[in-house]
Amino acid sequence: DFNPLDKSFEKNYTQYFDLDLIKCDDQEVFVDVGAFTGDTIKSYIDNYGAYKKIYAYDITPDNIKLMKNNLKEYENIIYNEKAVSNCCKTFYLESNNQSSSANKIGEQGDIKVYSTTLDDDIEEKITLIKMDIEGSEENALLGAINHIKNDTPKLLISVYHNHQDIWKLPLLIY
Repeated sequence: DFNPLDKSFEKNYTQYFDLDLIKCDDQEVFVDVGAFTGDTIKSYIDNYGAYKKIYAYDITPDNIKLMKNNLKEYENIIYNEKAVSNCCKTFYLESNNQSSSANKIGEQGDIKVYSTTLDDDIEEKITLIKMDIEGSEENALLGAINHIKNDTPKLLISVYHNHQDIWKLPLLIY
């Protein structure tokens, strides 16, 4: 039940981008894992304006098409129709009938999805990572361990998909 949670949300800023906490500049290399249709990327641009490069990852072909259309006026965005995990492997799309934002990867399905790690896929320094990937955040963080250790990016990680994530993921990052 998300209704009681609504009372705890900060209403002065958009989701993820509390301008009192998250400072960004024109040198940001922003990685959006679970980019959906580009809504968070658009929010980032609306809030901060400039950036160096944006990497967008999503597993749903229709979402990638919508995202490219929604963000067509912006430059230096790399679109990746891949899952982000702790390994490079072939998975399958497990579609959610209610919303494509809740699609997951699994061992069975009709559409192949290739996974990568951020450590394998991105060579440059990452300054900001947002992850909202339906409970797969732990594996994606493990696949970004070198970037997290070496680049110390700002991390905007969803922790509400699994009951343990709210304490487990901060410990993992630490």
